[in-house]
Amino acid sequence: RADTLFIVPAVVVPWYARHHPAYAPPPPFRPDCEADLPADAAVSILYPTPGLRVRLPVDVDGTPQEMVCRASSARLNDVLYWMLDDQFLGTTTEWHQMAIRPERGPHLLTVLDPSGAEAKVHFEVE
Repeated sequence: RADTLFIVPAVVVPWYARHHPAYAPPPPFRPDCEADLPADAAVSILYPTPGLRVRLPVDVDGTPQEMVCRASSARLNDVLYWMLDDQFLGTTTEWHQMAIRPERGPHLLTVLDPSGAEAKVHFEVE
């Protein structure tokens, strides 16, 4: 049996599915096929970008503002697990955004999906 699938980039899947109710995500890969997928096929971090150096604006009371990190998943409605410097931050579903208030210095942001696929990015807060 052969099926024709319409594949959209992971970053636009939530938007596309919302505006095109007939859209059906592709079926999951068989476990014996997943080993051949590129590491970034399932999860990707959109922001911060690798090596980013960022200055967080400061509120009037001296509190640094949050930065909003964004990720995408190839699978619609996947839960993503967020960690900053190996500390669990929380989970997201559908719209993968996580507001964080990191201290100054270098950081490692890690995002994982339920299957264990992960994306990592190093960035620095000045």
